[in-house]
Amino acid sequence: MILAMIPGDARQDALGDLLRADGHETPAYCPGLEADWWIFPLPTGTHPLLGTLRPGSRVLAGGVTGRWPNLRLRDYYASETVQVMNAAITAEGAIGEAIRASSGTLWDSDALILGYGRIGQALAARLRGLGCRVTVYARREESRAMALCAGCRTLADPEEAAGFDFLFNTVPEPVLPAAPRETLCLELASKPGGFLDRRGVLPCPGLPGKTAPLTAARVLKASIDRILKEESPI
Repeated sequence: MILAMIPGDARQDALGDLLRADGHETPAYCPGLEADWWIFPLPTGTHPLLGTLRPGSRVLAGGVTGRWPNLRLRDYYASETVQVMNAAITAEGAIGEAIRASSGTLWDSDALILGYGRIGQALAARLRGLGCRVTVYARREESRAMALCAGCRTLADPEEAAGFDFLFNTVPEPVLPAAPRETLCLELASKPGGFLDRRGVLPCPGLPGKTAPLTAARVLKASIDRILKEESPI
């Protein structure tokens, strides 16, 4: 099968290697190329090349936005399994970024996580395993209850975000006006992120592709394999 690869980060490169190992052809995109499927990188968003493909083209995209009625599009990132595993990879990458950026340890430190979704939950568990005292801010009462039952402290008001050694934001909308002083703040969410003023905040975009491209690619490939099997039944 010819699976044309739209360029992306190192995760997309690793995905191409894995697909070739299964016997697929994975040419890079070029105008006029014929392919069985077009594989876009994660996140696809409103990638400009989506609008250049021939009507009826079969597309595998991740986190695509917008309407593309002329394309036969499947979203390999729509699977809850993929999103949970991607969150775990992101959490591990965030810990690595925090270690590199700090002069202290996560052990015996105080960390605040803004948001308790997939990434927040994965991050809280890993930080606690490293001996970090973890506090979670979550807007929803049930999310705070989940964090409390998982052994974390909780905050109902983000304005109380002071006195922490580390702050990890996972909320993709402003939560705080600025980074608290003397706190290492890491932005894990997509734009606009959790801070109105981003000065003093360490941006950490695309951590799976940056810190663990092979593992991230294996997760995506498993989802793509399932889709290809559904679309080409024996």
